[in-house]
Amino acid sequence: MKSADLSMYHAKDNGRNNFRVFEPEMNRRVINHMQLDNALRDAVKNNELYMVYQPLIDLKQSKVVGFEALMRWHSSVLGQVSPVDFIPMAEENGLILEMGEWAMEESCMQMKRWQKQGLKNLSVAVNISGRQFRHTCLPEVVARVLKKTGLQAKYLELELTESLLIEDIEHVVETMYALKDMGTKLVIDDFGTGYSSLSYLKQFPVDKLKIDRSFISDMASSQNDAAIAKAIINLGHSLNLQVLAEGIENEYQRDFIIAHGCDFAQGYFYKQPETPDKILEYLKSQPNIMLKDS
Repeated sequence: MKSADLSMYHAKDNGRNNFRVFEPEMNRRVINHMQLDNALRDAVKNNELYMVYQPLIDLKQSKVVGFEALMRWHSSVLGQVSPVDFIPMAEENGLILEMGEWAMEESCMQMKRWQKQGLKNLSVAVNISGRQFRHTCLPEVVARVLKKTGLQAKYLELELTESLLIEDIEHVVETMYALKDMGTKLVIDDFGTGYSSLSYLKQFPVDKLKIDRSFISDMASSQNDAAIAKAIINLGHSLNLQVLAEGIENEYQRDFIIAHGCDFAQGYFYKQPETPDKILEYLKSQPNIMLKDS
């Protein structure tokens, strides 16, 4: 009966109106799913999560202007776990609400530390999950974090995925304007991969579009991807928005986005995500970055 039940859920997960025959692999997936769930709950309790930071580069000035904060997890049981695995799990079991607020607070605190070390006018971008946006009063969360950390709102960017912006438009617009009124900057992440209407885009008080890495990675071999990346840059500028390309890994990609007027970039070509200490060492080698002796 348990095996039949597993088969039924797999059939439902694959779009219904079909059937699945039980395979032992289904049981292994359930066990792995439960193990990951339990380990993640322990990770939150035991402070196993940590943040890394990837520099954001101003292409016109060729200098660091901020960072994207990214969550990482080294499990005492499972070792290093990919965000591709644990973020969806956190969304599913609801831990993302606690984890998301912690990530925002930790990132803002780190930015304050860097400011005390002499880093000025640099921002930190934090990802907001769909569940955070829908199930919390996000402006209240942001206000609480900014008050606790002492970071000015103008140094905080909130990255919102394109897909979550098409749900309950009235609530989305209201929340976004509340965040803008606080002074934070809003970024549409993974732009081009969702199905949002352009008629909605003009309603959103966003500051920046972020070209999804999928269009960047294959632009050398795909004319379609190159055309989409170029179109997003043109669209953003026509709406008076800044545009950032993520996933830059080689000179061809860098030269392409510069040639087409992209404003910002991030990727392994410049610097991989690193812990705060390693980022500080990296910044010491950068021009136009002033650091106090510590």
